[in-house]
Amino acid sequence: MAFGRFSNQCATAAICCIAILLTPNAQADLVVIGTPTYDSVTGNGFKGGIVSILTSDSINNAGFGAVNSDLYQAGISLGRRAFRIDGPSNKAVLLDHLGTSSSGSNQTWSHAINAAGTVVGFSDKYVAGSSLGRRAVRWDAGGTVVSELGNLGTSASGGTSARASAINDIGTIVGNADKYLSGVFLGTRAVRWDEGGTVATELGQISTLPANATASAGGADAINSAGTIVGSLIKYEGNNQKGVRPVRWDAGGTTATELGNLGLNASGNASGNANVINNAGIIVGYSQKYVGGVDLGSRAVRWDAGQTTAIELGVLGLAADGSTGSRGFDINEFGTIVGYVRQYVGGTAVGFRAVRWDSGQTVPIELGNLSTNSQGVVTTEAFALNDAATIVGFSQIFVNMFVVDHFEEVAQNRAVIWPANSTIPIDLNSLNVVSTPSGGTWTLNIATAISADGWMTGEGTFDPDGAGPIAAYDRMWVGQAGLGGDWLNTSGANNVWGKGRNWSSGTPAIQLDAVFNQNAVYSVAFDANATARTVSITAGTVNLDLGANSLTAVNGVSIANGATLAGAGTLIADVTNAGTISPGNSPGIMMINGDLSNTGTLKFEIASLGSFDQMNLDGAFTAGGIIDVNLLSGFTPSPGQVFDLMDFSSANNMGYSFDFSDAALAPGLAWDTSSFLATGTISIIPEPTSYVMLAIGCVALGMCCRKRNYAA
Repeated sequence: MAFGRFSNQCATAAICCIAILLTPNAQADLVVIGTPTYDSVTGNGFKGGIVSILTSDSINNAGFGAVNSDLYQAGISLGRRAFRIDGPSNKAVLLDHLGTSSSGSNQTWSHAINAAGTVVGFSDKYVAGSSLGRRAVRWDAGGTVVSELGNLGTSASGGTSARASAINDIGTIVGNADKYLSGVFLGTRAVRWDEGGTVATELGQISTLPANATASAGGADAINSAGTIVGSLIKYEGNNQKGVRPVRWDAGGTTATELGNLGLNASGNASGNANVINNAGIIVGYSQKYVGGVDLGSRAVRWDAGQTTAIELGVLGLAADGSTGSRGFDINEFGTIVGYVRQYVGGTAVGFRAVRWDSGQTVPIELGNLSTNSQGVVTTEAFALNDAATIVGFSQIFVNMFVVDHFEEVAQNRAVIWPANSTIPIDLNSLNVVSTPSGGTWTLNIATAISADGWMTGEGTFDPDGAGPIAAYDRMWVGQAGLGGDWLNTSGANNVWGKGRNWSSGTPAIQLDAVFNQNAVYSVAFDANATARTVSITAGTVNLDLGANSLTAVNGVSIANGATLAGAGTLIADVTNAGTISPGNSPGIMMINGDLSNTGTLKFEIASLGSFDQMNLDGAFTAGGIIDVNLLSGFTPSPGQVFDLMDFSSANNMGYSFDFSDAALAPGLAWDTSSFLATGTISIIPEPTSYVMLAIGCVALGMCCRKRNYAA
C-alpha cells in the first residue's frame, strides 16, 4: 500500500479553499492526454481507475502508457478496462478483453508496457456469460487484440486464475498462476511466459506443504533485460508457514533463491518482497525488521547483484520503541533508489517522506514537500525515477477549508517531480496543464512513472466544466515534462537529445533551460523534434545533428563569447550570438525560424559554387560582428560567381565586417560584398586595380589608333 495515496478528496461541504502552491518560473505547457471522459448526464463513459505502482514500467520512452479506467453505462459500473495511451498521437486506445458476463461486466487490468509497446496484465474470462476465472493476457505492440497466456491447469469446471505482472524489452513476461492437477488446486505459483509464446513455465518454490500444496504471495513481480526475475513466495517448514520471503530466479532458470531478511520474530517468521531489479542485477524491496523477535516495522532493503544479504536502507528517525516504516519502489540503471520513509522528530511521527538513496549508499536524502500542516505533518512519496535521476511521485498540500462554521486543514495530493540532484519539488499542476482534446481542467494528483524522455503516467482529477456545476471525477493521464539542466554527455553512444542520462538535472529540456557549459566538443543528435525554454551555449562547441527534425527554444538560443554553435537543420527560436555560429555540416544549411542578432562571428565554408554553407532566416538580421568566409581546400572561385550565404526578411547594419583571411583569391580577383546587406550574397569580381589598368589600357589603345589614323 502506498500511504497517503487515498487522501485526495476535499470535504464536500467546502465553501472555499486557499491552496498553498510552489510556482516556478514561467513554463511551457504540460500537455496531458487522458483516458476517455464520463458524461454525468447519461451516466455513460469512463471514470476512476488506477495506474499500477507495483511496477514503474507503466510508461515507455516512446510515450505509450499502460493505464486503467472504469466503464459506466447508465451510471452502472461494468468493471475496469485496460488502455494504452498514445502520448505523441494524443489518444487513448481501449484494449480488448476476454468476454463479459451476461450484464456486460469484466475486470481487465494493464500492469506494464515494454519499449516496443507490448502491454501485459489480466482479464476476466467469460464464455457465453459464464466466468472461467481471471487470465494473464498480452496485447501486442500497436494492436488491441488480447492474447490469453497459458495457465497451470484448471478446476473441474474449467476455471483458474493468473496474472501477468511485468514484461522486459525482449518480450519475456512474468507473473503468477493457480496450479491445478487433475482439477485439484495446489496453490498459486510464480510463472514465466517466454518471448512471443503463451505457454506458462512454472518457476520453482523455496518449500512446499505435504502433497505439493503451496502458495506464493505475489509470485513473480519484475524481470530485467537479462531475464532475472524477482518476487516473493510463502515459506513452509513442515505444515507451518514461516512468512512471505523475497526470492530471485536467475535468467533462463526456474530454481528459486531465497533472499535474506532483517531478522525473525519469536516464531521464526520473516516477511518481505523483492519489488524491482535493474539491468545490473541490483534488487530493491522491503523486509520486516525484527530485533530479539520484536517487530520494528517494515524497512526498505537492497540486495546487491548476485547476492542474498539484505542491506537495510536508512530512515529518518525512529519512534520511541525504535520502530518505523519505509519502502523502496524503484531503482535506475546507475543504482539510485527511491521510495518513502516514515519520519520521526523527537520520537513523534510527522508523516511519510519521499526519499532518495544514492547509488551504493544507505543514508536517505529527504525530498522536499509542497507544504506541511500546522503541526509539521505531511506525506510525500517517490514512486519512480529515470536514469537521469529525475523522480516523480506526489506531495500533500494543505488547504484551509471553511466547513459549516469553522476552518479545517484538509490534505490534498499533488503530482510532483524532483529534478535530478535536487530535493526541491515542482508541482506538475504549476506547469500550465493543458488537456487534449481541449476542454475541462485537470488536477494531477499522482505521478507514477517516468521515462528517459520525461514521459509520465499518473492519476488525476478532471473537471469537465471547470468552475461549473458538473462534478469532477478521477481520470488517468499521460504527459511529458522535461526539466533540462546541464548537458553532460559530449559525445558517444548516448548523445541523443531526448535521452535523459545526458542531463545533470533532468530529462529533455521542455520546461526549463538546456545549458552547454563544458569546454568540450559536444555532439548532439536528434531522433525527434525537441523543445526547450532556452538553449544557452556558454562554452565549448555544440554540433547539432538535427537531420529532418527541429529544435524549438521558446525564449531563444544564446551563444556566449568563446562558444560555438554548429550544424544543419531547423532552429525555431530567436538567436543571439556573441560567439561563433558555423552553419552546416561542411557544408550545409541552418534554418532559423526567428530573428538573429550577431555581435560575434558567422562562419561560412565554401566548397564549390554549388556547395557552401547557408543560413536562412525568416526573421530580421541585426548585422554586427564578423562574417568569416572560408574556402575549402581545392576550390578556386571564378569571376562572376555568386554565393547566397544568407536569406532574411530585413537587415539592420550594426557595424559588421568581413574576414576573408581564409578565402584568398587568385591574383586579379576580389570579393564583392556590396549586395550582402540587401540580398545576403557575395560574389567574385576583378579587383579594382585590374579595372583601372584595363581602363588605362583602353585609353592608350584609343590614342594609338587616333595617331595612326592621323598619320594615314
